[in-house]
Amino acid sequence: MTLTIKRPDRTFTQSPIAVVWGNPDELHYIDSNGEYRSGNPEEIWQELAMPQPVQRRNIRRGQSYMSRSYQKYVVVTPHKGSIKNLIRTCDARHWTGITKGSGKYHTLTHTGGPTIHRLYHDEHPEEVAKHLFAYADFLNSHGCVFRSTVTGGGLSLFKTTLDKPIKLWAPPEITEAFWPGRAEYFYDRYQLFWNMAYYDLKQAYPTALSSSPLPARWHQTDPDKWREYPDGFSYAVAYVPPSDPLPHPLPKRLTGGKRQAKISYASGVISGWYPHRDLLAADELGYIVRVETTWIPDSYTEAFQSERWQELRQELRGLPGLAGRFGKEADNGLWGLLGFDSTKQRKVAWTDKDATDKGEQTIANINGTRQIHGLGIAVSATARVRQQLWQAMTATNAIYCATDGIICRPTFALDSQWILNEEMPLVAIKDSGCYAYYSESSPILQYKGGKERFDRHDGKAGYLEGDTETGTIPSMTMRELYKRGYMTDAS
Repeated sequence: MTLTIKRPDRTFTQSPIAVVWGNPDELHYIDSNGEYRSGNPEEIWQELAMPQPVQRRNIRRGQSYMSRSYQKYVVVTPHKGSIKNLIRTCDARHWTGITKGSGKYHTLTHTGGPTIHRLYHDEHPEEVAKHLFAYADFLNSHGCVFRSTVTGGGLSLFKTTLDKPIKLWAPPEITEAFWPGRAEYFYDRYQLFWNMAYYDLKQAYPTALSSSPLPARWHQTDPDKWREYPDGFSYAVAYVPPSDPLPHPLPKRLTGGKRQAKISYASGVISGWYPHRDLLAADELGYIVRVETTWIPDSYTEAFQSERWQELRQELRGLPGLAGRFGKEADNGLWGLLGFDSTKQRKVAWTDKDATDKGEQTIANINGTRQIHGLGIAVSATARVRQQLWQAMTATNAIYCATDGIICRPTFALDSQWILNEEMPLVAIKDSGCYAYYSESSPILQYKGGKERFDRHDGKAGYLEGDTETGTIPSMTMRELYKRGYMTDAS
């Protein structure tokens, strides 16, 4: 069995779109026809469940004519926490289920018919609706439709640029070679640093997809030849010696084999399936790497490099305002649609009106063909980004890294693809995903990972030892800095 990605052979009709938000007293929505409605939640849900008239252009015997059909709303809600809010807008017995993956709520289904999909934008709902409809209009103008997710629109656009189908096949072992983006703080304790900067890898994943042909099919080969194929992957046993604070090159799952398990870039004896670009990082440092089984590309696809797709994705990213952010989200997320994990679908049953959680029941546990065979693209793209991240981290003695960014001294010379995002005269880092900084562009303290999470740690930090090599501030906590007037708290 293979996964075939091909150009659509017909034009689809865009269903009406409704952006919904509200509370238990009043529910609101605005639809793509320009109608704004608010009222009793039960009545609004019933309206959203009703099929709406849609004009459709048909072609028959060379003649074009319009016809009317009825289609249900595509219903979305804009805010990160808004699905939990919507749960409480009506009798909880009307919710048939809520799908969940990686601990996050994604979609909500009402007995009346609509399924609500969540976006990840915190702007005012009417502003989100305006630009979402503009994004959908762009898709429609290229023969695509908005079905439920922004990134899905990106995949639909990509398909329209294909001259011939792409046939993908990958072995089951490739699921173990798919590692998530790296986010890591390279010191083992809370510290403050002077004169740092945050650099971003410009269009990291779109560039990784288009930089060179990507593997389409795979076959096994002699493990001794693994270095000749940077886009391959292998099962290897490696010894990584401890180092401080230099980051380690190879990841390890802390609970065996699960893709959603916590990841550690540890030292010691490490074994598992790894893309060759990760193994090359360890090999170039002189670490012991013993490769036992190797898969390499049997054929490649150049579809992601096509001139037509490159022009279209730049148009997508260039849409005005929030529509352009939707376009960037679609472009950046294209690789993920070829490697998404659909094995964590769950159904939640509710017992009473305030949506008390009765318990969870698994309703799907499927390894789909896209998850397996499309992973060849995803594994190669993510490995290329990690390789660039590793090269930048080691060249700059970075103190912190995210999926496509690093914090380091601004004095290092980086490749032109690295863009200076923010100068940080002062940054305090707790751990991966949690830091605070004072920037040149803003007079207030900025937080990454949430102010409350950071403050819970900062009050217990105590005194820090001075370190001129790393630029840490001697004997000061962030709270002392506030008092001495070095920094201004946003609150």
